[in-house]
Order: sequence, then C-alpha cells, then structure tokens
Amino acid sequence: MAVIIIFPSDPLDDEMLALLTGRVREYFKTADLMAYVMGKSLDSYKADGFVAVRPASALDPEDGDIIVAALEADGSLPKFEYATRSNIAEFFVDRMGRIFSCKSMVTNEEYPHQEAHVFNRLGWREPGNGFYYYPYGYLFRDTSVGEVDSLGFRIPSDLSFLVDRPKTHKVVVVFGGSAAFSMYSSFSEMFSSVLEQKLMNSLEPRNSVEKITVLNFGMHGNILINEIMSFILYCNTFKPDVVIAHDGWNDFAYGLISDTHLLEQWDVVYQYNLETWSQFIHASYDRPVNLPISPYEPFNLACSVLRSYMIRKRQFADIVKGTGAYFIWGVQPTIYNKLKISQKEKDRTMLGVHGMGAFSKVYPKVKVLYDLYLEAMRANSPEFFIDFPKIFAQLDGSVTHFADHVHTVPEGDRLIAEVYKEALMPLLFVDQDIAGLA
Repeated sequence: MAVIIIFPSDPLDDEMLALLTGRVREYFKTADLMAYVMGKSLDSYKADGFVAVRPASALDPEDGDIIVAALEADGSLPKFEYATRSNIAEFFVDRMGRIFSCKSMVTNEEYPHQEAHVFNRLGWREPGNGFYYYPYGYLFRDTSVGEVDSLGFRIPSDLSFLVDRPKTHKVVVVFGGSAAFSMYSSFSEMFSSVLEQKLMNSLEPRNSVEKITVLNFGMHGNILINEIMSFILYCNTFKPDVVIAHDGWNDFAYGLISDTHLLEQWDVVYQYNLETWSQFIHASYDRPVNLPISPYEPFNLACSVLRSYMIRKRQFADIVKGTGAYFIWGVQPTIYNKLKISQKEKDRTMLGVHGMGAFSKVYPKVKVLYDLYLEAMRANSPEFFIDFPKIFAQLDGSVTHFADHVHTVPEGDRLIAEVYKEALMPLLFVDQDIAGLA
C-alpha cells in the first residue's frame, strides 16, 4: 500500500508544504509518501523526503493505495485522473491540514468504532464533523486531525491501565470544547499531548520513575455541563490527579441564546441545535424554536450568562476537589486578546468559512462578556486560575496562533501547553527539586 499526495497547480510555500506532508504522514502513520504534482515544477518537492515525485498525469495507483489530494487555493479539488481500480481510498487535505474522506459515507476502515454502540450505529455517517444524539447530552465526531475513540474523544479506547496505577503515575485530564480538542492540530500537536511531553521532559534530569499521562476530553461545542457529565461518567474509575477546565467561549455564546427560563431559573445552558432536534423528534413543526433565523439574535442578559457560568464552574471545581484532585480554573484565549494579529489571522477571521457566520451578532457580545468576566476574576480570582487572555495580550502579529476567532493552531497550542506545564509542576511534584525543574 502506498500513500500518495496530489499537490495542486498553485505552488505551496515551505510552511504550507511542511504542514500538509506532516499531517498526512501522521494521519496515515507512514513516513513513505509519493508526491504527484499538478503544476509544471517538480523541483520544489524533491527535497522533502518523498519516495518519488512525478507529474499528476503519470498517476497510476495500485489496488489498496491511498490518495490524498491537497486542495487548490480556491478550496476546490485538483482535477486528476487515473485508471479505475477497485480499492482506492481517496481523501483530501485542506489548507489547515484537516483530512477528510472523499466518500459519501465513512467506512468502518476509516472509523473502526462506527458499530461500537447503538448511537454510533444510528448516528452521523457522512465524512467530516457532526453532532449526533447521545442520551447524556450529545456526541461529536471529528476524525479530520487524527483518531478519536468510540465517543469522539482524542483518547485511547481502553483506560483500564490507569485504574490501579502506582502513585508515581500522575494523570491529568483536560476538558473543554473544540478549542480544548485542538481541532486544527494533529494528535502530537494538540496542547494536551505537548503538555504531557513537556512534563515528562522536565522529569528527565531526575532519572525518576514518575510518569505522566494527559488525556484530552475536549469535544466540539462542549460547555461546563457537558464537562461535568463527562468527568462523572468517564473519569471516576481512574481518579485523575489534576483536572483542567479550559473553557469560557462556548458557555458565553450559547448562554446568550439559550432558553431564558432555563437560564434564569436553573442556570442551564445548551447547544442551540438541540432545539431543532427536539422539534424533529416530536414533529412539532407548528411550534417555533427560539432561533428560527440566522444570524442568531442574542437575547439573554449578560449578568445571567455570567452567573450561570460561575455557578457551573464552581460546581465542577467542588466535584473535582471532592475526589482529592486539583482543579485548574482555565479560561481559554481568543484572537481578540492578542495585542496585534498576524496577516493570516486577519484573513481567517473575515466573515465566511472560518468566520462568525450565523453567530455574527452573538460573538461581539461574547467579547464583552469576556471583558466583564475577566475584570471580576482578576479582582478576586480562585485558586489555580490561569488567565490566558492576559498572557495572549502580550503577543504581537509576528506569529500566527489562531485559525479563527478562538481555535488555536499548533503554535498557539505550544504556548498553552507551556503555561499549563508551569502551573502543574508544583502540584504534581511537591518535591521542590522536581517542581523547580524547567
């Protein structure tokens, strides 16, 4: 089996070439790639470790080969042809390094957990991303940046090895939405993986027996209620040592458009699409949802949204501390926190594919909520509060940290990992000699 990349007609700069080839190598777990080029020049690709570099017109795959087409600058698939084969898997990789199947329905080979449980079997089958029903909230499947388990988390499927671990094996779990999932970073690039490696590197000078495992329970759209449920459902058996809640944006955005009665009376926030799910399940199309048209209009009071968020965050902290673990009160950064943004960040945050879309009236209000929240937190912050907006406010536009308004790229993930590492070392290792290692 060969993995073949089809490069587009427009030339790629060194940074983009490295991103795309690195993602394909990690995604398909192979260093051996063959390159076929739509453009006329092959020389620029010959120094990048490909098994072969050929013109796209010479494409002649064998049964079982995998073809990954890099999108053109306008987002279209490059037009290439080859003799029909019975077993060729075709994918495409976009300019953010996200990889998608070209098939209309994802196969079991591409997602082996598709029949693992009834809600996977009944749920989302189209390639790409999607919310689908689950009795405890919802699930979201995103395989575009690497493997996920049967619930959609970027964690190993079997965590039983953590249950009776020795005291020298510390476990950190990360919760949050798509920003915690690191939806624009590969498995090795997401901040939870980088954090694990940084913590282990800090222990090397000691030649100690300590071990660190960092698990990523982030999932697209998650709010604090989802985080709490995931912690109770999936982490109780192995009892982590530290819990990181890396959130803020989703609770504020969804809080502005959740049902007012549920917010005011019960401090309940939810994903807006759950209203249309209810309408569909009950065939109640004669009764309107709260958000019938796009762009959505925020209608809840800022003070109510902030109150709900604080109540749920404290609730999560109390539950975690009750198990004997440390709770890290993180607040995720946004592109609006930066002192100055790069040209790439400026281009990506324009309205459109990577912009605000249906939330164009909601997100400006979220920015205001961030300011109000941070003003209060900086005046009286809880223990282990990590102020990422303050840290990112020191950054200029010389480096690209974001793919859009709130999701980081690998460079942003590395910075987040470094900050969390500095906070975790003295908690995980009370020995001053260890805690002081950098």
